[in-house]
Amino acid sequence: MLNLVKNFQFYRNSVLDGQWSKSNSFCYQDNQAPIYDLNEKNLVIVGRGEIGLSLAKKAEAFGMHVFFSERPFQETCRDGYIPFNEALQIADILSLNCALNADNQHMLNQKTLSQMKANSFIVNVSRGGLVNEQDILDAIRTGHIAGYAADVMAQEPPHINNLLVSRNLHNILITPHIAWASKEAKQRMCKLLLQNIHLNLQGIDTNRVI
Repeated sequence: MLNLVKNFQFYRNSVLDGQWSKSNSFCYQDNQAPIYDLNEKNLVIVGRGEIGLSLAKKAEAFGMHVFFSERPFQETCRDGYIPFNEALQIADILSLNCALNADNQHMLNQKTLSQMKANSFIVNVSRGGLVNEQDILDAIRTGHIAGYAADVMAQEPPHINNLLVSRNLHNILITPHIAWASKEAKQRMCKLLLQNIHLNLQGIDTNRVI
């Protein structure tokens, strides 16, 4: 989120390209890359699991207003959630933190994106199939969506000609599915694996995926 709202990618490139060095000011800014605060912005989270709840806690520390969206296209809305269509309309930043299934594939498409605020941002750290990538690209190009960040794509690795990974669009930030891949996370995974093997040898089932 910080990378998007601060337009870090644009300004990092401007430093590397020498634009700051050529500037007459100590502070180089460009009107095509506005900078925003997170404070007082509406963060809508789709997915209220461990990751979504952890994100909510961090966002509140930045002074954001946090909302959890009901699953897309549901007729009823659970306590503690707001309807999906309403969530789209109020979101300054929409974060996808849910599993992909047949009901929510391409939940963000031309129709749903058009319901979002102009200059809103989208973060996808779930699955690439939750969004229609061409529709995301079109919304970025028209300026309706201010930025898109994702650690996932519909095809991984993406085709080299996929425009979402082009250097030409500074407000699209794609990373190669590494949100999980810290050194510490890998160590925890190995530790958990060893624990599971040890317990299984004792006839104890744990962390089973059914």
